[in-house]
Amino acid sequence: MNKNFAPSTAAALVAVLTLAVSGIGWAGEMEKGMHETSEGKTMSKEEQSAFSTLDTNKDGKISQAEAKKNPDLAKKFDSVDSNHDQAVDEGEFARFEMKTEKSK
Repeated sequence: MNKNFAPSTAAALVAVLTLAVSGIGWAGEMEKGMHETSEGKTMSKEEQSAFSTLDTNKDGKISQAEAKKNPDLAKKFDSVDSNHDQAVDEGEFARFEMKTEKSK
């Protein structure tokens, strides 16, 4: 038997188990109603609902006019719109919500 076989097999097994465990964590978040944004941020059901309520035209972005329904977001709109496309996408909104939650 090749002596290099056992260590490489063990390393592969560790890698597979690591991926399996991280997948379980991700699945748990999805069960709790978490939603991954296009930027890899996660949004809770409450955040998804808030985003959806603000995104009245359902284009996947919150415009400056739509943001007026949330005074804090409207006030910070330019800094929340990190890519400066004149809209707040789900990832930007998730970061805004995280910062707002941390400041409470």
